[in-house]
Amino acid sequence: MTATSRPTAPAPATVRVPAPAPGPEHAHHVPRQAHHAPDDHVSAPAPAIELRGITKRYGQVVACDGIDLAVRRGEIHGLLGENGAGKSTLMKVLSGLIRPDAGMILRDGEPIDVTDPRAAAGIGVGMVHQHFSLVGALTVWENVILGDATAGLAGLPARQGAGRGRAGSDRLPGEGRWAGLPRAGRLWAGGGRLRREEACAQTVRIGERYGIAVDPLARVDTLSAGQRQRVEIIKCLRRDPDVIILDEPTSVLSMAESRDLFAVLRRAVTGDGSPGAAADPGAGAGAGVDAGAGAGAAKAVVLISHKLTEILTATDRVTVLRRGRVVARRETSGTDAATLAREMVGREVALGEEAAAIGLAPATAAA
Repeated sequence: MTATSRPTAPAPATVRVPAPAPGPEHAHHVPRQAHHAPDDHVSAPAPAIELRGITKRYGQVVACDGIDLAVRRGEIHGLLGENGAGKSTLMKVLSGLIRPDAGMILRDGEPIDVTDPRAAAGIGVGMVHQHFSLVGALTVWENVILGDATAGLAGLPARQGAGRGRAGSDRLPGEGRWAGLPRAGRLWAGGGRLRREEACAQTVRIGERYGIAVDPLARVDTLSAGQRQRVEIIKCLRRDPDVIILDEPTSVLSMAESRDLFAVLRRAVTGDGSPGAAADPGAGAGAGVDAGAGAGAAKAVVLISHKLTEILTATDRVTVLRRGRVVARRETSGTDAATLAREMVGREVALGEEAAAIGLAPATAAA
């Protein structure tokens, strides 16, 4: 089964782990109180992915307290809250990085059991983490396929001339468009070997399709933070996920890079994979894991952030978390920064450092 295949038989609906281990997650112990936000799952259209009653505790600390969340195809859904509100914990549950103590995940209305990141990828969930998971000594294309079951990675032995970069690399003749590729293919062995030429072509094809081109032969440790994020996004898109999660993606980006990122996300949710002249009209579905990636299929995007300005700029709907609970769900077009700030922290936000920290411009600060 390739990385984009979907399981046909759902596993048990409810996930329960009797003895969760303590974790370093930023979370708060909150007293139980009655609070009910409107249920997303009654909205139309039907959600692509849905979480119901997700609860996660670390000892006496409640990171997520019965959270419901539904994300639809064709939308960017903002998940807003202060640091420690439970945003990242919730998405780690969805991406299979941690197991919840209670609750269920539904894919197109069917309950599924997300036991680990590979299971999450199998049901169409991809995540771009705040802290990059790239290997600096490897090239872009190697990082893009790193972790593939089809790559058959047996280990990362020392490479001759690893410190020399592209200019000093051992070359492979007769590799078509990618004749100058470094001889690193010995890392990718096995019956399902993905050819280096194909990996480079996929990297370029997806980069051009979404306007995030990056040199597949460049070593990652020579790239800027913005370029490294492009590699992470290409790596995610190559697996053709239906739901893309981005955790605080602008924390290392400039304002211009952030705008470019939001444009990429908008193309993903609209299914528009042709960003102007940069697109390759002959790319088609292509070979390998990226077949059909972004080619007309609208996706759902979850944007995790504590910055009001980017939530208001980039998202269609927003769910606000505070101390592990949902406190508000809103259409972004029908709200404003002052309202979201008040819901985010539980009180009026005055001018000053606090307002700046959550992206509330002084001109729109709550009185």
